[in-house]
Amino acid sequence: MNLRYAPDPDGLMPGGPATGPDRRRFRRHALDRPVKLRCDATGRTYHAEGVDASAGGVLLRVEHDRGFPIGQPLRVGIPPRRDTALLLADDLADARVVRCLSHGDARYVAIAFDVPVFHAEAG
Repeated sequence: MNLRYAPDPDGLMPGGPATGPDRRRFRRHALDRPVKLRCDATGRTYHAEGVDASAGGVLLRVEHDRGFPIGQPLRVGIPPRRDTALLLADDLADARVVRCLSHGDARYVAIAFDVPVFHAEAG
């Protein structure tokens, strides 16, 4: 299956125009660090760069250009600090893909956690 990213005509990506009241349940914070994605169905691991995150989910910039199916279960690992490279299986949160978008040459994946994840503020 070769999925493609949808364009971002509504400006949903960072820096885009506001499109109405924010319906999010959790406040978002900038997330400038690498993120690990694990697809248990395929056994593949993907690397992404965090854009922003909340207790409810995360927006990631990815190099994976084929897209992910909406609803695809993934395990997501966000290190507590940018310089932390090792993440164990217990460090990964269950999540699912809710959107795949493109903005210019950049590809983004919006992921919702199955259960809200609350992290201590990391430096």
